[in-house]
Amino acid sequence: MDRARALRAASAVRRLAGPGPVLKGVCALSTEPAPNFSFAVRLGRVAVILANFPCYDDIVSSLPAAAGLPGVDQIEAATDRLLAADARVTARPCGVSRAGHPLRCLEVGDGPLRAVLLGLPHPDEGIGELVLAHLIAVLLSTDLSERLGFRFSIVRVGDPDGARLNEPWFGRPADLATYVLSAYRPAAGDDPEWSFPVSCKRYAFTRPLPETAAIMSVVDREPTDCFMALHSSSFCGAHFYLSDDDETLRSDLLATIDAAGLPRHLGEPEAPYVERLGEAVYRQFGLSAEYDYLAGCGIDAAAVLESGTSSADYAATAWDAFSLIAEAPLFSTPMIADRGGSGVTRHAARLAGIEREQEHVDWLKARFPEVAARLVAESPWLRAARSYLIAAKTDLKAERARLGGDPTMATEATVAELVDSVQLRELGALRPLGQFAAMVRADPVAAADPVLAAYADEAEQRARERLPLLAAEAAVEPVPLRRAAQLQLAALLCALDCVRERFRPRRPRRRRAAAANER
Repeated sequence: MDRARALRAASAVRRLAGPGPVLKGVCALSTEPAPNFSFAVRLGRVAVILANFPCYDDIVSSLPAAAGLPGVDQIEAATDRLLAADARVTARPCGVSRAGHPLRCLEVGDGPLRAVLLGLPHPDEGIGELVLAHLIAVLLSTDLSERLGFRFSIVRVGDPDGARLNEPWFGRPADLATYVLSAYRPAAGDDPEWSFPVSCKRYAFTRPLPETAAIMSVVDREPTDCFMALHSSSFCGAHFYLSDDDETLRSDLLATIDAAGLPRHLGEPEAPYVERLGEAVYRQFGLSAEYDYLAGCGIDAAAVLESGTSSADYAATAWDAFSLIAEAPLFSTPMIADRGGSGVTRHAARLAGIEREQEHVDWLKARFPEVAARLVAESPWLRAARSYLIAAKTDLKAERARLGGDPTMATEATVAELVDSVQLRELGALRPLGQFAAMVRADPVAAADPVLAAYADEAEQRARERLPLLAAEAAVEPVPLRRAAQLQLAALLCALDCVRERFRPRRPRRRRAAAANER
C-alpha cells in the first residue's frame, strides 16, 4: 500500500460528501511520508510466511482453510457425527428457538476451570464455527484440555433461525455485493445476543428470547471462568474486547493479529462510548454504557432503548467470568492501520460519515411507509428495516450532539480514522439497503406487485453503484476465512492461559448473587 493511494482516499472524502459545507476547508492533505504498516501482507493477494502465533502455534497453524461458511444443517450434521463417533463428547439440550429448532450444548474436555463458547452469537457472524470445529477436533486428539486446565461448554449456533436467513451468502463470503445485499442482522427485539436481562437506572429488560434463555441456562448451570462469544465484523481491522485489562494478554493479542497477517484496527471505536484499553483492544461493554452515553447526549435512554445486555456482560455479572471478543473482519483494508496524517480533522471526517449515512437513512425513510403498507407479512426483514430506521434517528442525533462537545475531535485524523469514518462507515450503511430489498422480495405479494419490485431494484441498484467506488477508494479486500478463524482461535488460547495463570488466582470464583450485587 503506497502513500499515494492513501492520499487519494483522503481526497475522495470531498467527492463523497459533495461540495457542501461539511468538508469546507478540508482540502489540505498531509504530504509527510507514512510510517511502515505493521502488518505483513496485502490481504488475500500474496502468499507469505507469517510469524508464529504467540502460544499453541501448532494448533492454530493447523486450522484448515475454508471456501465458505457452513449452514445450520451442516453444523448440526457435523455435531451428530461427532456424538456418534466419540463418547467423550456429550450434548445437553438447552432450549428451543422461536421457530422450533433445538439448541444443544456440547461438553468436551476435562479441567478444573470452565469455558463457555458461543458460536453464531449474531446470525451473520459465522467465522466462529470454523474455530469451534477445529477446536473440538484438537481437544479430542491431543492433551490440549489438560494443558489449558479447562473443560468446554460449547453452543455452536446461538441463533439458528437468523443464521438460516444468512445462508445465501455463506457460500460466497468473499463477494462484497452478495454480502452487503444478503446479510441479515436482526431487529433489536429479535436479536438473542442483546436480549439478556439487565437493569440500569430507569430502564429494565426482563424478556429474554428463547435462544437467549438457552444460553443463560448454559452459563448458569455451573461456575464459568471464561466466556467467549465468537463474533466477527464487516468492515474494519482486527480488534478485541476484554472484560478485564491485562497487559500481557494485550501484547499477545496484538501478536496474534500480526501472525494472522491482518491489519490492526487503528480507526475509530465501534461506538463513541467504547473505552480503549490499548492499540486495537477495547473494554467489553454492555447496555449500561449505551444508556449513559445517550443520557449524556440529552436523550431519554429509558424511552428509546429496546434491548437487553450482551451475553458477555451477563456471564461477567453471573460468575465474574473473564470475557473475550475477537473481532475478525470479513473485509478489511491496509489503510485501517495507517497512522499517517490525513490533513482532515476527526470532526470533519466523522461529520462527513454521518452525512453519508444520513443520505441513505433519508432515502429509506422516504420509501419505507409506502412499501410497508403494501406488504402482507411481518417478516424478520421487515422488523430489521423498521428497527434500523428507529435506531438511526436516535444514534445519529446523539452522535451529532457529542461531536460538538468533544475537544479531541479537533485533532487531525489519521488515514485510518478518516477511512473508517467515511468509506468504511458508508459500506456498513449500505447493508440496510440490502435488508430493505430482502424485506420486499420476502413478501408473498412482491412478485405480483410491480411497485414493490421497482423499490427493491432501486435499493439494490443504489448499493451496487456505491460499493465499487467505496471499495476502490478504501482498498477494501476480503479477508481469507482461515486467517480470520486463526485470529479468533489464537486469541481464545491466549485468553485461557491468562485466566488460568493470572485472572482466576487474583479473583477467585464468587457466587452469582454476590457478583450480581456488586454491579
